[in-house]
Amino acid sequence: MIPLSLAKVHCRVLHDREDELIQNNIDSAISAFEDYTGRKLYADQAELDQDQDAPEYTAIIDSKITAGALLMVGYLYTNRDMNAQMPQAIYNLWQPYKVFFGG
Repeated sequence: MIPLSLAKVHCRVLHDREDELIQNNIDSAISAFEDYTGRKLYADQAELDQDQDAPEYTAIIDSKITAGALLMVGYLYTNRDMNAQMPQAIYNLWQPYKVFFGG
């Protein structure tokens, strides 16, 4: 969904030694988006259309979702301990996609 090459540019990584780590960070960022928003993320409309078990709430990746995910990838790459503050910009970018369930 987010190319490894784009994440490496974002993290300013020029070698291949940490590709597996960066790919894991990409996967974690996509999962974090889905957890935070309550939506399943798809690469495009065709992928969504093919998923016959698609949940009620979905999203198709766009520039705001990608920007937030790249910020998270960079955060995870740079801060290998969990004591650092997560950038608020991630949530600012993803907030419009958040599903609010009535209570």
